Amino acid sequence: MIGLGLIGTLGAVIYLVQALTPDDSQSVQLEIAASEISLGSATDQADAIEQQGPILYPDLSQGLNSFYLTTDPDKPLVFYAFSNLSESAAGEICQVIWNADAETFRDCNDATYPITGEGLKQFNVKVDQNNVIVDLDTLS
Repeated sequence: MIGLGLIGTLGAVIYLVQALTPDDSQSVQLEIAASEISLGSATDQADAIEQQGPILYPDLSQGLNSFYLTTDPDKPLVFYAFSNLSESAAGEICQVIWNADAETFRDCNDATYPITGEGLKQFNVKVDQNNVIVDLDTLS
């Protein structure tokens, strides 16, 4: 029932936008994927990372923007977000896996990366009012 209500509401919104478009272009663009992702409390994220290690956030749309969130061990409220994929010189794409024993990331070519993800595609991270926000469109 909720799903039908949501579809009905979305249809009504699209109809109203089309009806009120001043140039009669009848085109509506809905942006479903957001570039900024809010991950919640910075202190909760830092505690989880300290207890469990880096957190992998999967990209549910295309799989190309999955990322790890980590902190600097010396500065637990300084966050890093970076791709979980590496690319070799030959263009091979590899998944990067956390190795807790070595405290490094390792890819399929045995290349290693530090906990900050240096050497991998980095995303901008900001903390706004204790809320961690990762911008997947902006590289740091």
